[in-house]
Amino acid sequence: MPQTFLVVDTTGRKDYPIEALEKLSDLNVIINSRLLSDEDEIIEECYNADIILVSAADITRRVIRELKSCKGIVRYGTGIDNIDLKAASEKKIVVANVPDFCTDEVADHCLLLILACARRLLQYNKQVKQGKWDGGYRQTVYRLKNKTVGIIGMGSIGKSLADRVRALKMSVIAFDPYQAKAYGNYNAVKFVDLHILMKEADFISINCPLNSEIYHLIGERELEFMKPTAYIINVTRGGIIHENALIDSLRHRAIAGAGLDVLEVEPPSLNNVFFQLDNVILTPHIAWYSEEAYKEVEIKAFEQVSKILRESQL
Repeated sequence: MPQTFLVVDTTGRKDYPIEALEKLSDLNVIINSRLLSDEDEIIEECYNADIILVSAADITRRVIRELKSCKGIVRYGTGIDNIDLKAASEKKIVVANVPDFCTDEVADHCLLLILACARRLLQYNKQVKQGKWDGGYRQTVYRLKNKTVGIIGMGSIGKSLADRVRALKMSVIAFDPYQAKAYGNYNAVKFVDLHILMKEADFISINCPLNSEIYHLIGERELEFMKPTAYIINVTRGGIIHENALIDSLRHRAIAGAGLDVLEVEPPSLNNVFFQLDNVILTPHIAWYSEEAYKEVEIKAFEQVSKILRESQL
């Protein structure tokens, strides 16, 4: 009798695309999908799972310690900072992700936030809805052409963003100690140290994954290098920016503003200080999303599930 595998999906997804289910069609798999976030709930539902599918839920050391037969943890997405990798490794649990499913979406969202900040989109929308069609209070707006975009993290998303902003005749500088500088040499991207990027860029876009080395990479000292006319954009993880330092810079108009798709604590409380600042644009960790990306991440996640289960039978 073929072995039965239990896959627990902690996201509560239900209607998987046929293309995803086909990846498991010749395996005897039971999928239990429930929206789980609390540690105790995750342990109760996943203690005998062979595979755990996860998005936002934290798979902590405590959770991993209680797993009885887990072979793999697969994240619907790129970052794996919500999974205790050391604890998983100690129990010989494979951790997999989907690193290449939303490159265009996130690069588009970065560009959206750059344009919305630069053109004061929300302020003008607000004043028009207040009946101020004649310009009302003036906002300082600068031409984008010849401005400099500083990209922190030149992976696939950083490169895609570079292509987009160069089409607007903007120049690109980048900070990424892990990327071969050959990319910059052949694609009009100049690699610089972080403090130089912070000092020279008119728009700073964070496009690197979060890990212990990157946590609070952008703090008070780094923000002090920024021009008073510059904006910072973050679409990866809130923990890369020290939020209290950023709030202080925004409150004192030391920088022009910020476009944030991610925060350190998500969802934020209603008394979050960012809600009170008129020089911040917030979106709800949605840069990754499109109908196509949502389907693609499920298919690729199921490919990872299939691979882990098949290799476990060898």
